[in-house]
Amino acid sequence: MLNITLGSILQFRQCYFISNSLKEVGISLFKAYKNSLKPLEVEEWIDLFLFRPLGFLVAYPLVKTPISPNFITLLSGIVGVAGAWFILYGNWNGLYIGAILYLLSNVLDCTDGQLARLKQQYSRYGRIYDGVADYVVGLTVFLAIGFGCRPENYSIHGMVVTCILRWFCQYNIPGYASEPCS
Repeated sequence: MLNITLGSILQFRQCYFISNSLKEVGISLFKAYKNSLKPLEVEEWIDLFLFRPLGFLVAYPLVKTPISPNFITLLSGIVGVAGAWFILYGNWNGLYIGAILYLLSNVLDCTDGQLARLKQQYSRYGRIYDGVADYVVGLTVFLAIGFGCRPENYSIHGMVVTCILRWFCQYNIPGYASEPCS
């Protein structure tokens, strides 16, 4: 026999509303994530599947804070240059720490653009500032790899030229890589 009491109906109704509100939160989070992305035509696959989701996890809680996207850009640059500094040591510990900091810099680099889009605080200055920070981090990391990981009998000049050419190709040849995430 079915035993339905007023308490069980209220308990079911409460669970139903909690379930629906969680669904609404999930939908609103998905919409916010979607709104934080650049157009898919300019997204790189590594950004779309790795750095953008991680960047959103950092950006979303910052939406209602006074932290600006330009501050995140500055932080991204500092973390990236710190990663290059560790890579420059040339030992395994430095390479591991430097690689982790460089990955974190990429996450923060994606975070600043997502935060700007979520807060609707995007500007030409912020885009230029982000691009300069990307170039500085990219150049310092490639130079650190060249200097820190070179065998002693290789020419330093050759390493510098190789790093600069690699950096130039990554950011300046159409089709080689789309624009860096911002």
